[in-house]
Amino acid sequence: MNEEKEPNGILVSGLELALRPADERDIGFCYELMSHNMRDLFDRNTPEKWSRAKFRSGFRPDRITIVEHEGMSVGFYDYEIVKAKWIYIHNLHLSKDYQTGVGTKIISRLIEQAARDHSVKAVIAKVFAENLRLIRWLRMRGYNLGEKIEQENSYWVIKDLQEIQ
Repeated sequence: MNEEKEPNGILVSGLELALRPADERDIGFCYELMSHNMRDLFDRNTPEKWSRAKFRSGFRPDRITIVEHEGMSVGFYDYEIVKAKWIYIHNLHLSKDYQTGVGTKIISRLIEQAARDHSVKAVIAKVFAENLRLIRWLRMRGYNLGEKIEQENSYWVIKDLQEIQ
């Protein structure tokens, strides 16, 4: 799905970032980056804690786009179109040095544009309730908090694209 619509790269603050479809060889990079960014949140907020096996079972290279800078992987994102109604963002992870502006460009220019291109109604994701920085960031970009998911101390977040158009 992603390789059809994604451009080959994006420019953010003078950085030329390449985008490419993931393959099975990217599992180690994706695991390490997500573990670095999210392990503590999973351990504090989910009954099953951080799990290598759960990560492996959810690793879907056909949905993942790798972000590279100068030939080195610096991030990845993973989304899917669900029931032709919404785009569900499974993951968006960037190395620390690439967290300023790159995520905004990926969300607004790539994922939300893919939603519009596929005429879906909304973009949805989950965010841990204690991740206040991300919640503020999403709200500034038009996302609203939805239902709380008690068992993992998280919220659904949603951006209704029909309100914007």
